[in-house]
Amino acid sequence: MNLEKYTQKSQEAISIANEEAIKHDNQQIEEIHLHLALIKQSNGLISKLLGLMGKDINTISDEIEMEINKLPKVSGGASTPYGSRVLQKVLLTAEDQAKKFKDDYVGVE
Repeated sequence: MNLEKYTQKSQEAISIANEEAIKHDNQQIEEIHLHLALIKQSNGLISKLLGLMGKDINTISDEIEMEINKLPKVSGGASTPYGSRVLQKVLLTAEDQAKKFKDDYVGVE
C-alpha cells in the first residue's frame, strides 16, 4: 500500500480509523474502524451521501461503535495498532478499482 496514491480525504480516513482503534483499545485496525472514520469525516462524501439518502448519521455511527465495542481489546503497555488482513484486502481492492477506472488516486468512494 502506497499512501501517496490516496487522496487527502482517504489518507485522513485511514488516520481516523487508526485513532478509533486506539480509542477503543483494539490491537488491529479493522475495516469497521474505516467505516466509522468515513462517516465521522468532517465534510466527508460518505456522510453527505448517507444524509441525502435520508439516513441518520448519528444512528449509523452509534451502531458501528456498538460493533467496535465487541472487538477484542488490549490493555497494558502502549501498543501501536496495525491493519488487519481484512483491512489490507479492502485497501488493495480499492487500489485495484482505482486502476480499473484509470484514476491516479484512491478516493473515499
